[in-house]
Amino acid sequence: MPEATTVNKSKFVGAAIIFGATAVLTVPAPAQATPNCSQWGFPGQFSLNQSNGNSVRFNAIGPNASGWAGATGAPNGPYTGTVSGSISGDKLDFLIHWYGADTGHYSGSVGDNGFAHGDTVDVSRQDDSAHWDSTVPLVCTTPTAPPPAAAPPPAEGPAPAAPPAPNGLPADTVVTPFPDRRSVPPFTSGQ
Repeated sequence: MPEATTVNKSKFVGAAIIFGATAVLTVPAPAQATPNCSQWGFPGQFSLNQSNGNSVRFNAIGPNASGWAGATGAPNGPYTGTVSGSISGDKLDFLIHWYGADTGHYSGSVGDNGFAHGDTVDVSRQDDSAHWDSTVPLVCTTPTAPPPAAAPPPAEGPAPAAPPAPNGLPADTVVTPFPDRRSVPPFTSGQ
């Protein structure tokens, strides 16, 4: 009987190790921040939630948005309309012309984690406004170039030798224009 207990404990421990290793390997990695992005873009299906209860959605890829938009959740909704606007760097600015309703002006900025936040205001009634937060992250379309590498410090010690002249001789070598010719004094007449 003691042998059976040992065998069952071994199976249990083995199963626990396999389960634990599987759990560790299948945990998704957290989203990485992209603080060095010079241009953000829409990811395709973009959506945001407004503080007044509306949930807005539209499809756009890259820095420009145009086409159909929809909103649900508000007491007077649902709404449909058209969106137009863009993202410049990390700044969003777009309009949604709601059919049978007013036009919303949306502005905001993208955080390092890719999520955008901002405010919307009714174009015809400036006192009608709401805060909004994107529910999906935007995508970095143009990463910021890394800073240039620092120049290495100058080497200590004697100054480097001058580079050789193009003919392969040291730079301070004097070369006679016609090495196989003798120099002859100038000819003067009447002497």
